[in-house]
Formats: sequence, structure tokens, C-alpha cells
Amino acid sequence: MSIVIAVDAANIEEGDLAASVVQAAAARLLQPSATAYLLTVVDPGEARGRRLSGEPATYHSETMPADLSGGRVPGSSARGPALQPVVEDRGQAMASLEADVRHELEQLATAHLAGVTYELRVEAGEDVARTIAAVASEVGAIAIAIGTHARRGLGRALLGSVAESLIRTSDVPVLVVREGMRVGSA
Repeated sequence: MSIVIAVDAANIEEGDLAASVVQAAAARLLQPSATAYLLTVVDPGEARGRRLSGEPATYHSETMPADLSGGRVPGSSARGPALQPVVEDRGQAMASLEADVRHELEQLATAHLAGVTYELRVEAGEDVARTIAAVASEVGAIAIAIGTHARRGLGRALLGSVAESLIRTSDVPVLVVREGMRVGSA
């Protein structure tokens, strides 16, 4: 038996909503023999602001700006400090993002899933709800837990709602944890 616990990477950093989702899933859904799949879906186009192929490179100096003995500045004949690309291509950007998110998921799991069998999943996908549903189907999940900011009106219309889409399309029950909701045992 397995449960998918889906958290937004931004919410992991903020802490409260991601922790609430994990706590609610642990209290209401997880049984001793269950496996928790702690999942974050990342948009491959965003890669958290990391430089992607085809975009202008971002460089940083490995020497002090006053030290002009380094190599040439890419794309110019000027000499300047030795410059290195922050990230060279999409593969590196995604690998770096995945490593960061996996580390944050591990900290979340360590803090809230003591004694529970869990697996960390970082998946790339533009349609977050569809990706979560696909992972749930793949692992044979009996339920999905997800957080929501509970936006209303124009904010919801403009931003959409992953939780709402998941509720409408999921083949398994979805536990939705609202931001600010008090989480305790059932």
C-alpha cells in the first residue's frame, strides 16, 4: 500500500504548508505497512532561475574584480577576471535543481516521517496535477495528499489550482490541506 504526498518546492522552503501536508498524511492516511512517496514536481522550463541553454549566460568571477589578470570575457575582446558560467546547460540546471529539492525533501521527511518507509521523488512536468496523478498510478497509491493556498476569485482564476485539478481528475481520494489549517491526529 502506498500514499503520494505532493508538496510544492516553494512550500518546502517556506516550511509551514509542506510540513502540514506531510503531518496530515502521516496522521490520517499512513498505516504501518504503507510506503509514503514524498513528491515534488518541477517545471523543466523554470529550473529555479538557473541558466538554461539558449539563454544568455550568467557568469561569476573567481577572482577579485581588481585582479584583471584573468581570461577574456566571453563574447568580447576585453580582458578581465576569470569568469565561469554558473550553469552550462538544461541538463545541469535540472540536475542541480533536483539535488536541491531532493535535499529539502529529505529534511522534510526526516522531520515528519520518523518510523515510516518513504521514497523521495522529484519529477519534471509542466502539468503538475497530471504528473502527480501519473506517479500515483505508477506506484499504486491508494490516496494523494496535497496542500493548497486556498486562493479565491481572480487569484485562483489566474493562477489555477493544482489541488482542484487533481481532485477532478484523480482516480484515488485526495486529501487537501489548506494553508493555516491545524493538523492533528484523526
